[in-house]
Order: sequence, then structure tokens, then C-alpha cells
Amino acid sequence: MKTRRAAGCSAGAASVIARPMLPTVLSILVLAAFALTGGAIYLWRKPGMRRQALLMLALAAIALVNLAIWTVPDGNGRSPVSQIGER
Repeated sequence: MKTRRAAGCSAGAASVIARPMLPTVLSILVLAAFALTGGAIYLWRKPGMRRQALLMLALAAIALVNLAIWTVPDGNGRSPVSQIGER
């Protein structure tokens, strides 16, 4: 299966760029999920804002599932994050 990469980047250059940034991106994703959950709790208490609160909770759940896809190891004990520079 071929992987896509940015125009003008070799596979080695893409992994050099992605490897140091990925922990930062995943950390921001967790912080965003917490902020969305907190905002949803705040909006839930306001009259007429329940739909927005539910949408925020759905987005937080999607973000956390995406985080789990990247970090939870498979049956062999290897996560996609640990396999970035191997190809």
C-alpha cells in the first residue's frame, strides 16, 4: 500500500518532519478534547444550547478515538506512532 506525502518531500524527509511534531500534535488534541468537554458542560446548562453541547461532545469523542487509533498498540505491541520512521 503506497503512502501519500507532501509534494517535494521524500519519505525520509517526511518522517524527519513528522516524528518530532507528532507528540505535540497529539498533546494539543487531548487538550482540545478536554476544552470541548468543558465547553459542552458549560453550554448544557444554558437554555437552548443543548444541540451545540451535544455536537461538542461528539467532536471530543471523535478526537479521542482518533488519538486512540494513533497510540493504542496492535496485537504485536506496535502502535502507528512507533512505526512512523520505519518505512
